[in-house]
Amino acid sequence: MILINLLPHREAKRLLRKRAFFVGLAASAVAGVGLMVESGLLRGYPGQRPR
Repeated sequence: MILINLLPHREAKRLLRKRAFFVGLAASAVAGVGLMVESGLLRGYPGQRPR
């Protein structure tokens, strides 16, 4: 889609939406890694032994 900047306030709103999207994306990635660490998926299972 071609976006033509006819009014400056539209560009400002577009930038705010874009920034909010990436902030949410980063927050969900951090939360996901935190849950993986908490559940032990990154540490391995307790019954696992190295070879």
